[in-house]
Amino acid sequence: MASETASDVLTTILYVHGFRGSKHSFAQLPADLDRCLNCRLPGHRFISLVPIFSRIQSWQEVETATLDLCNYLRQLALGSSPDQVDSSTPMLHTIARTAAPTRAVRVVLIAHSMGGLVVADALRILMDSMHASHVPGIDDTITPLGVITLDTPYFGLSADVLAINTEPAAHALLALLFAAALTAGAPLPFWMKTGLAAVAVMGGLVAAAPHVKPYREFLKPLFLESMEARVQKIRCMLRRDVPIKCYYSTAQKPNEDRKCRFISVPAKLPLDVAQCFTAVDTALICPIDAHAHMVDRKAGESVYATFLAGVADEISNWLHARSVE
Repeated sequence: MASETASDVLTTILYVHGFRGSKHSFAQLPADLDRCLNCRLPGHRFISLVPIFSRIQSWQEVETATLDLCNYLRQLALGSSPDQVDSSTPMLHTIARTAAPTRAVRVVLIAHSMGGLVVADALRILMDSMHASHVPGIDDTITPLGVITLDTPYFGLSADVLAINTEPAAHALLALLFAAALTAGAPLPFWMKTGLAAVAVMGGLVAAAPHVKPYREFLKPLFLESMEARVQKIRCMLRRDVPIKCYYSTAQKPNEDRKCRFISVPAKLPLDVAQCFTAVDTALICPIDAHAHMVDRKAGESVYATFLAGVADEISNWLHARSVE
């Protein structure tokens, strides 16, 4: 996809946080990963960017966050330096189609939680010339080298999360999801129905309802998209030769000899999609905590070290495969 007329090349690792996230969502991962990659690829020039996308909060639709991510990359292709791209303020939804790119942008995207859904949708726009939001010329200079997702709920939340009825964090999360589904008028999926009784007992639904309206648009993909649509989000990248690695956290279920998860990973996924998923076995006991801390040392020193090395290996291979002479 790189343009032959681009005057230079910018290689970047771009971090995209998820629902109500911030630059702190990735803890020390960006700094640690930079050190690992510099050891593996001495002399390879790339920069890491951890912007705060104001639209990837909760009060706007996922489509808005997706366009903002596209426009962030487009601004880099148009020559803006990373410190000139202000991701703390809303961006324009369209960029002049007559603008000429001044550089090729090669990007590895690392996304936490629902940020992975935003990345998948953004890459479809950037790579599909038939998409209504695709900008010819500019988008053709943006080359995704690969995607790392961290606990992205492509297939919804796991039954393990819905079974939790003792954690305050679970109360708030479940109440929020139920209220969002109900206020959006969406049919409840099977995984949400199973937790309805627990939420009713908690009384959290009533408490959350007044506060959930701003969040429902962002959470819609969790309960409106079909399984086939979710599979296609991943296959769309694979078909365009964009490698994707989906890491998901596990926690040790108390008093049981088994691991529990935050996200659902269906047992009967198509082989090409299933091969993208790799478990990160944390030392934590609550799947919600494991989800929040899978990218820092709270998951366990040895677990974090193994995870970090795996991510660095993946990215090193991608950068080697597309290295610029």
